[in-house]
Amino acid sequence: MEISFPKDVQYASNDEANRLIVSKFMLENVMNYRFYGEQLLVSEETFERMRDSIQEDEYKELLTFEVFHLLDTEKSDTASDIFLTNVDSDQYITDFYSAYEESRQTFGLLIFIAGILGFVFILSTGSILYFKQMTEAEQEKNHYRTLRQLGFQVNDMMKGIIRKQLFVYLIPLGIGLIHAAFALNVGSVLIAASMLTPIIISMAAYIVIYLIFAVLTIQYYKKIVKDAL
Repeated sequence: MEISFPKDVQYASNDEANRLIVSKFMLENVMNYRFYGEQLLVSEETFERMRDSIQEDEYKELLTFEVFHLLDTEKSDTASDIFLTNVDSDQYITDFYSAYEESRQTFGLLIFIAGILGFVFILSTGSILYFKQMTEAEQEKNHYRTLRQLGFQVNDMMKGIIRKQLFVYLIPLGIGLIHAAFALNVGSVLIAASMLTPIIISMAAYIVIYLIFAVLTIQYYKKIVKDAL
């Protein structure tokens, strides 16, 4: 469901000032992703007012977290080591860098497996189309021989062949690109991270592989046409 911003956020409080206006939404966390739920970033003044006025009951608990913002992200590994050496090992506390590396290794393996399977599938579908067109070219050899005897030149016949091959390869290519875009977009929502780079790489590989098969098919047809007489 699409939500428009700015929007109002209400919370139970001891006074009438129980409404906030959220001006912007970002698909990222202020704290580590292990802290579940939506995170609201407010000013210090607003936080003090909310803390003093919010209604307390048995279902609410006020917790305080110490959050460190690392300005130089290139030193994240060093900062992670320093942080973990000063944390009690019995406590379930983690930092962003450790969680990021762990998730990258996990999802990296899954992406690698999915990429290999996708690559094999693309080669399979491209090979099926390629060998099907080779079979049709052999079956149409007599037609090309007749056209050559009628005076048609190789370039004239190749124009029609190229248009046919573009039609044959572009339709599955277009469907595959649309499917890949939607699938990777859903994946980016599930892992709450941008997958623009994998989307571009996968689409580029998809296009290159199909273009290679299309060029090979056209070259094979050209050979058939030239050998028609």
